[in-house]
Amino acid sequence: MTMQCSGNRRSGYNVFNKTSGTTWGQGAISTAKWGGVRLSELLKNAGMGDPIEACERGGMEHVRFGAIDGMKVSIGIEKAANPYGDVMVCYEMNGEDLPRDHRHPLRVIVPGYAAVRSLKWVNSISISREEAEGPWQRGLNYKVLPPNVHDANEVNVDEMPSCNELCVSSGITSVEPVGGSLASSPNAGDVVPVRVAGWAFAGGGRNIV
Repeated sequence: MTMQCSGNRRSGYNVFNKTSGTTWGQGAISTAKWGGVRLSELLKNAGMGDPIEACERGGMEHVRFGAIDGMKVSIGIEKAANPYGDVMVCYEMNGEDLPRDHRHPLRVIVPGYAAVRSLKWVNSISISREEAEGPWQRGLNYKVLPPNVHDANEVNVDEMPSCNELCVSSGITSVEPVGGSLASSPNAGDVVPVRVAGWAFAGGGRNIV
């Protein structure tokens, strides 16, 4: 499963307009094989019952995660309890026990969402009427602003939705000439055949086609 930081490639945006947050290149993305239990099964065995009833009658719209280091995030109950949503509480990575640097003993994995939702060093899981509090859920860097807004002071950040699913993102990692296309120095306007390689990622579990 591939996860990506919501700020991946932010440095590229800074070429056009200054952004806030860490100026990532295109390296804040990685892939690993995870092992654990489905969050939907864990919630069921913990006694949550029917998630639709919990949401519609009890108003429980969010599943909160807390970490040993104090970090707090949450996701919607429709994602957390979906048997096809693949949200997991993991204790293995690439066939081995979860190493300390990748948040032993437990971490949540939320496919298709910004990596910040895949909380590390998990020590609490609860259902709630409200999303998690704190900068990792409600702070500016993890909010989705309308594309016409260039200054966060123009909007009420508290009213903006939290960042969950990501849009399509991609990056070019190599450009190689085809055959002897660069044997001589090309001139402006020349057509030069090249082979381009890179990566592409779509949020929400969608495919790149």
